[in-house]
Amino acid sequence: MRPVPIIAAVTGAVILAGAGASVGAAADAKKAEPARQCFYQRNITSWHAPDDNTVLLRVGVSDFYKMDMMGPCNGLDFAGEAIGIRNRGGSGYICSGLDVQVLVPDRIPGRCDVSRISKLTKAEVAALPPKSKP
Repeated sequence: MRPVPIIAAVTGAVILAGAGASVGAAADAKKAEPARQCFYQRNITSWHAPDDNTVLLRVGVSDFYKMDMMGPCNGLDFAGEAIGIRNRGGSGYICSGLDVQVLVPDRIPGRCDVSRISKLTKAEVAALPPKSKP
């Protein structure tokens, strides 16, 4: 009699079934997440800051992105015509808030961290007030 191998085989099957279910759930969750939308820093053509927590970017001709600051970026909405975008990775490619800092001249603090960058849909761009479009 060898009951141990049978129990081990049943236990192994349960573990594998559970692992398969968690892999399937992870794949479903990944499908639900929007794909990362990356752009080159050099392709930013204009910007607008409706408040101290948000920067809207026009990238190229027709792409728009929203950058949410980690906290209020003092003076951002009064920065006038110039802000800086500092790419932390050095490649010029921006995919997430970790890749970039906003530099506001003559303000303290002059560097503001970005928590999230999201590409705006055509409907979101159309819903922006005309003066808010970069």
